[in-house]
Amino acid sequence: MTNPGTMISIDSGILFLHSFDLYSINYKSNTLKKCTDKSIVQSFSRMHSDKFSYFYKNTIYYYNANNNTYDSLYIDPLKFSDTGTPVWENNTNGPLTLLIIGAGVLLLLSILAIRKRNNKHEKFSLDSIKDFKINFNDTEITLIQLLISKLQKNKKATIAELNYVLGLKDKNIGLQKKVRSDVINSVNSKYKYFLKKDIQLIQSIRSESDKRYFEYFIESSELNSIQKILKDLND
Repeated sequence: MTNPGTMISIDSGILFLHSFDLYSINYKSNTLKKCTDKSIVQSFSRMHSDKFSYFYKNTIYYYNANNNTYDSLYIDPLKFSDTGTPVWENNTNGPLTLLIIGAGVLLLLSILAIRKRNNKHEKFSLDSIKDFKINFNDTEITLIQLLISKLQKNKKATIAELNYVLGLKDKNIGLQKKVRSDVINSVNSKYKYFLKKDIQLIQSIRSESDKRYFEYFIESSELNSIQKILKDLND
């Protein structure tokens, strides 16, 4: 556990990050599950304590007070597998006692952290979440439009082209890689949320001309869906 931002209360228990793995504790079903989707784990790990978060219908909505923006992360329950370790049992002796106590402490810390943020930030109620409209930001839309244009020409986008539309062409390689990954993961998370399906909008494949590099693309089967989403969000 690195900071309070790596843990959040959910309807059934808690989500928490430990040793670069994401776990879900469900008190009602008495299960401890581990996330099998690395993209979800990576996106969750990038949520820090300065982001006020709220969980509703398998989606984490969070508010970043530093830049006054809202965003979301869809947590697909089908991407979690049971570890086979129960959270509690009748016999309270042994290692499971520590797990129960630890889970309780995590839940308490999460509740206290949320209450503290409520005192510092404007109210972010359940009603506001129902009315909250998820949208792609300008950077994400620019990237999507580039890939749509490439798809219509039966081509794929190179890393250099992604760096250009993301404003990264003069940045160092490390920063380029991180920003590309963040934007692509954000687009894919939102696309999953819109469709309520486990579908990656932006995909990658190694370049045929140079296997050291990747090229990025949108499958033709997703063209109508993403165009309709962009149109609906802008109406």
